[in-house]
Amino acid sequence: MHTEAAVLQQGRCADAVRDAVRWLVQSGVQETVGPEAGAFWSWVDPVRPRFRYSEVTGYAVTLFCYLHRRDPASGSLGRARLAARWLMDRAREGDAIRCRLGPGGWVGHLCAFDNAQVVHAFCSLYELTQEEEYLAAARRTADWLMDVAGIGSASCIPKFDPGTGSPVPGDRWSSQPGPFLAKAMLALLHLGRLCPGSRYLEAAEAVGEWVMGRQLPHGRFVTDHLTGDTYLHAHCYALEGLACLGTVTGRTSAMEAARLGLRWAYTTQNADGGLPARYDPHGSCSEEHSDSLAQTLRLELWLHGPGPRADHLASRLTDFQCRGPSPDRLGGFLYRRNGGEFDPNITTHGTIFAIQALDMYSRSCRGFAWSDLV
Repeated sequence: MHTEAAVLQQGRCADAVRDAVRWLVQSGVQETVGPEAGAFWSWVDPVRPRFRYSEVTGYAVTLFCYLHRRDPASGSLGRARLAARWLMDRAREGDAIRCRLGPGGWVGHLCAFDNAQVVHAFCSLYELTQEEEYLAAARRTADWLMDVAGIGSASCIPKFDPGTGSPVPGDRWSSQPGPFLAKAMLALLHLGRLCPGSRYLEAAEAVGEWVMGRQLPHGRFVTDHLTGDTYLHAHCYALEGLACLGTVTGRTSAMEAARLGLRWAYTTQNADGGLPARYDPHGSCSEEHSDSLAQTLRLELWLHGPGPRADHLASRLTDFQCRGPSPDRLGGFLYRRNGGEFDPNITTHGTIFAIQALDMYSRSCRGFAWSDLV
């Protein structure tokens, strides 16, 4: 892309970030009053029932910390504190964080991945405030991750039934011990930095070894061992964790694994320039998702820097932003695209990922640190 055109696109992306942040704080997707104040809803959708989502609330804390460092007058820190308070006071069950709160109450299982993202969020808030309750909350849940859910060992339990103490069976990729758990390394690496000499860094390295051993020679991670296919969203989780490990420890093998996996993702590109949400070695997929597109853009900027590929991804990602007049939709990012048709679902996590990806793009990735990653 010509330099002048790139500068114009950076300006458009900065505008998209502004509108998406406004959606995040003004649409009602975060509750601000009542007993569930601080919680984030999973999405805005005309049909699908929504639920309050701990994983997404953790992502929001980390993003708000990132935005506060960009602009301390933005009010982002107050939003982060509110979300963290809900996680600590309302979502906690023992040492762990519960997953989803719907009309019928909390789901019965606990998710290792979700807990890891909340630990990372607590670490981010502690670094900003130096308030010990956040570090204590992070260590408490990280110890549960290691001692009960088995993160860092060969017996990791992605979904745990606290009543029976056993794994929760399931046929989705998120129920299987898989490469997506590499993103749990963010929590362990972050705590390792905050608590020198602790066991967290060693556990992160064990996760990294386990994940790298499951990468195929051309870079692909099989994310669903029942079907043999790859869900790009989960594939990117693996790459994000490995890139963090490589950055923190200097392990070139982890960074090269992340770059190899990113190169593989581009080989799946559709004729219209989109990245399919799912790769099936026996067929094709035309569906594209905003979350994995934003993740790919972040990885491209982080691992390779600004350039034509990042320009293309940023342009494509902004197409997902909702420009409809309704205040609970305007500025959020639509989840799914199939050809020229967009699904009306606006996902909170996809919007959060898009905010960070487009902010990184508009700033040419200046000032981004691995611990900022949402």
